[in-house]
Amino acid sequence: MFDALTSPRAYKHAWTPGDALHFVQQGSGTHFDPQVVQALTQVLGHHAA
Repeated sequence: MFDALTSPRAYKHAWTPGDALHFVQQGSGTHFDPQVVQALTQVLGHHAA
């Protein structure tokens, strides 16, 4: 999901890494596995500003 949001498509602009990370974090526990979200946040958290 993070890659899809941050990649430009013919039908949409790419999201910023920070916006995409925030979106994924908001879906933690409902749409996304919390452990995976936590790992993504740890890996990208300091880069997604």
